[in-house]
Amino acid sequence: MSKALHLEKLAVGVLGFVAMLVAVYSTAARYFFPSLAPDWGEEIVVYLSTWALWLSVGSLARVDGHIRAEVVTHRLSLRVQKFFEVLHCVFGMGFCGFIAVAGAEVVQMSLDVGEHSDSMLMLPLWLY
Repeated sequence: MSKALHLEKLAVGVLGFVAMLVAVYSTAARYFFPSLAPDWGEEIVVYLSTWALWLSVGSLARVDGHIRAEVVTHRLSLRVQKFFEVLHCVFGMGFCGFIAVAGAEVVQMSLDVGEHSDSMLMLPLWLY
C-alpha cells in the first residue's frame, strides 16, 4: 500500500473516530449534563463526516469499490459491458461537471452574503 493511500485511510479513520466521540459526548451531555452540552456538536460531526466521506471516495473509485447495479450488465457480452462502462463514465463526468458548477455557484453565493453557522463557532458555511 502506498504511503499516500495509508495516510488517506488514516485520515478517514481519525475523522470518523473524532466525529463519533463528539457525537457521543454531545448526546450524553444533552441528556445528563445539559449545561455542558455544546451547541456545536452536531455541526462538527457533519463537517468531519463529510470530509471523511469525500476523502474515501477516491480510494473507492481506485479499486472499483463503489456501489452500482450490475444485475443486468454482468450477463452481457464483454463488448457490451465495455460500452456501458464508457457510457457510465461519460454520464458520470457530465454529472460531476454539473455538480461542480452548481456547487461553485452556491459557494460564491454563501461568500457574497457571508453565511455563518448558528452555533457559537460561527463557521462560514462555504466551508461545508
